[in-house]
Amino acid sequence: LFSATQTQEVKALARAGLRNPATVSVQLAVDQKTPTTLTNWYAQVEYDSKLAALIQFIQARPTEKCIVFLSTCASVDFFGKVIEMLLPEVNVVSLHGKMAPKKRVNYYEAFANHKSGLLVCTDVVARGIDLPDVDWIVQFDPPQDPNFFVHRVGRTARAGRSGSALTFLSANEDAYVNFLRIRKVPLAPMDDLVVDGTKRVEILDKVKSFQMEDRDVLEKGTKAFISFLRSYKEHQCQFIFRFRDLDLAKVAEGFCLFQLPKINELRALESIKFEPAGVKVVDIPYKDKAREKQRQTKLAQIAEEHKAEKLENYEKKQEKKRKEKEDAAKDAPRRREKKKGLHQQIVEEWDELDREERLYKKFKRGKITKADYEEALTTDIMSDEDMGDDDEDDEDEPKKKKSKIDKRFEKKEQIVRKTSEQKEEAKKREARIRARKKREHVKRTQQKNNLRRGR
Repeated sequence: LFSATQTQEVKALARAGLRNPATVSVQLAVDQKTPTTLTNWYAQVEYDSKLAALIQFIQARPTEKCIVFLSTCASVDFFGKVIEMLLPEVNVVSLHGKMAPKKRVNYYEAFANHKSGLLVCTDVVARGIDLPDVDWIVQFDPPQDPNFFVHRVGRTARAGRSGSALTFLSANEDAYVNFLRIRKVPLAPMDDLVVDGTKRVEILDKVKSFQMEDRDVLEKGTKAFISFLRSYKEHQCQFIFRFRDLDLAKVAEGFCLFQLPKINELRALESIKFEPAGVKVVDIPYKDKAREKQRQTKLAQIAEEHKAEKLENYEKKQEKKRKEKEDAAKDAPRRREKKKGLHQQIVEEWDELDREERLYKKFKRGKITKADYEEALTTDIMSDEDMGDDDEDDEDEPKKKKSKIDKRFEKKEQIVRKTSEQKEEAKKREARIRARKKREHVKRTQQKNNLRRGR
């Protein structure tokens, strides 16, 4: 194997697949790992200004060939499309590992055959690919693995040619410069790359207008933002690229978001100073009519499902309330029902007694015979039995009838005796009251007579 650099994976492969491998390394007494014909620059650019800085950088070099490295495939899809729309005069090619191999080869050949242009790519181009006459390497995102920094910048200044590389770093990431210097990769500051605030706002507004016209651009930006955050959290140099120090509001602005997506990486954070644009994102259509028609069909289906789900939830709530009412009514209403049943029972008993009272009076006055009286009572008893004891034996029926009649007579006699006693007690009480009133009257009369005699 012959290579300018050897990765740990290649060394592990040699140990696993070769017997007694020998390593021949040529080391030069130099102070840096990168070629002397390569000039390494860095520029301090915040995340909301990176796109404007890149556009400004490319516009200043219209005849040169540049490669822009990003951290994720989604970022390549988004920024590649956006740069192509912002700079229609520039040959922009996007390349990443998730593309189909045939498509990737066609894009690679198209960029290799152009004398000038821009290749937006991931680290899939960092190794094993020879692109001739590349003037600039722009690291829009520093590599997740610091070992890939040398591989990236190695795409230029090849075979004795001169070349330059530029790395964008935010204010919180400036320690990366010292880290690379220790690894013998010196970087010099590019002070002349200053982003104008008005230009930055103008470019971001243009991208947002592209998103308003085509939902595809909007979705690409959201996916790129999410993938960038997850890539940043997995950075191997976490002591420099600290996720907690990342200005998420500026990052979201740099990806031209209208609103923050609902993802786990953002839920744990307390406050993000990002102001939503107030745009109803769901109303933004696809430029492709076929995709938009498919989206509208899906939205209608989702709306129906949501409506059905809402109705189902409402019915579940109503059912839950009904069950709660039934459970709550199992105790208190039972007492009311018992009271109501007892009251009804008392009323029925009084009605029955009233009927028997009338029959008894007729019997006493001689209007009906004792046989008629007993027959009437028996009819009432039979009607009561029809409401209940249907399964009793017929043999016991005469005895039970006689027993019930006797009980009725006994109960009636008790009522009569009680009534007679009450009448006698009432007569005695009335006699006592009359005697007392008579005594009081006699006493008052005597007092009046005494007063007259005293005069």
